[in-house]
Amino acid sequence: MLEQLIQEKGLSRSAAIAALEDFIRAEARKHYGEGRRLEARYEPEKGVVELFQPMVVVRQITDPAEALHQLPIDEACKHGLEVEVGEEIVFQVFYREEDSATARAQDLSWGRLLKLSTHGNFIAPLTPGALREGILEHLGVAQGER
Repeated sequence: MLEQLIQEKGLSRSAAIAALEDFIRAEARKHYGEGRRLEARYEPEKGVVELFQPMVVVRQITDPAEALHQLPIDEACKHGLEVEVGEEIVFQVFYREEDSATARAQDLSWGRLLKLSTHGNFIAPLTPGALREGILEHLGVAQGER
């Protein structure tokens, strides 16, 4: 679908991929919470967008608004992470039903730290048509040009 859209609309590959990443990130934020900072990266060998949640290691959370983005060092150490205050840790978020087994394992290991459970809480499957519309929307292509 991505290659077809690139050819059909004369888009640059990098612009189409960036729009796809933006679309998946936006869908994930709608699904898992608007306050969640997420990163999306297209993985060309797999043909999918992978989703990540970065967290900063802190002594303690002092601002509840930042709780989703911070990881107290004592919690990190309890889970066997060798980290220092100020360090950023990036966790992959498994949002696709195809990643069910991996999502379950991650939820058991890291779900409490991430304040997120993804197994059984996947983003609804995105059809090729929905992906196409999402990419075009994030590129700012007008409805009539689609």
